[in-house]
Amino acid sequence: MTTLLGRLGVDIHQLRVLSRDGAVATDEFTVSVPGPVIGRSLPTLLEEIPGVRVTNMSMAAAIVEA
Repeated sequence: MTTLLGRLGVDIHQLRVLSRDGAVATDEFTVSVPGPVIGRSLPTLLEEIPGVRVTNMSMAAAIVEA
């Protein structure tokens, strides 16, 4: 999945593992998405990867770099 994000020009700022049970993992990504078209189609593109399901996507006001 991270390879696809990189090819789309998406910058990954943070990855959090929310849960993992051996067969299924739930991860949370904080990303910067280049452009509104990619932002609207990103969940569809990601769900083309076998085993990937996007459960939520929300817009943040800004990402603060540490």
